[in-house]
Amino acid sequence: MSALNEFKMIIVHWDIAYTDNDTSDYNACKAWGLSTDNNFWLIDCYVKQSKMKQAVAWMCQFKKQLPVGCNAIFQYESQFWNGEVQRAIDEVEWEYGINLNLMKVMVAKVNKIMRMITKQPYYQNGRIYYNDKLKSHSDTQVGIMQLCAVEEGSTEHDDSPDADTEALEALEKYSTPTRRETDQSWNTG
Repeated sequence: MSALNEFKMIIVHWDIAYTDNDTSDYNACKAWGLSTDNNFWLIDCYVKQSKMKQAVAWMCQFKKQLPVGCNAIFQYESQFWNGEVQRAIDEVEWEYGINLNLMKVMVAKVNKIMRMITKQPYYQNGRIYYNDKLKSHSDTQVGIMQLCAVEEGSTEHDDSPDADTEALEALEKYSTPTRRETDQSWNTG
């Protein structure tokens, strides 16, 4: 993986969960980067059944390790309980002495499964990469298990692939098309 300040852009998307019991959703914070060759890299992640403050603390720690000159945007899905989310953010930012400048984003309320499946071509075309340091990382493994379970009618958690989808969608805005060379030496007219 390239150095963090060599990525065109890094997006950290937080899919919010409120509580930390055995049946609750997962707080999924996924840090994805767009490389100069327009590939997508999972840089780091937090995927746990936890309280919101722990997810915000992870984002603060991630931001602290970013080098100077690194382009990074932190965002989260707008919730029906935005006041409580903002209170958790404010408290953790105060504790860490850091401002995440988290942006609230509206997520389309269309079929979530179809939104996630639209990113499948990136996997098929070899444009998705994972940081080697995450190979044995338990949060990454949970995220991959959730990704593999994405299908119509599934009752498995999908918080991690949902966060992936939102981060990749945001990164698409920074991707520039590349012209593919063809070996055709003829033209049609």
